[in-house]
Amino acid sequence: HKVVLSSSSPVLKQILLGNPHQHPLIYLRKVKYSSLESLIKFIYLGETEVAQSELQDFMNIAEELEVEGLKSKLEQINEDKNNCSINESIEELSFENPTKTFAMKSE
Repeated sequence: HKVVLSSSSPVLKQILLGNPHQHPLIYLRKVKYSSLESLIKFIYLGETEVAQSELQDFMNIAEELEVEGLKSKLEQINEDKNNCSINESIEELSFENPTKTFAMKSE
């Protein structure tokens, strides 16, 4: 698991390198279980589904951890914030990257 997590996020890599324990415990403050579960699915499977109501939390944790595959899209969204709403940017994010699919599930 350490290799997969380290290769997907430079932030997680630094945390894991700094903790020599064989089974390190990582505490992520203010992270909802559902967002963490979706993020882990994205890291391992290359795709995930996130309920629209939880999308902002998911995007925030992905941005903080600099998750590969989402990082460049988040940077693009931040650049485009002045030109359109976050919902329009997220709709674009859903289908632009064929190797890392981000699907939004409505409630």
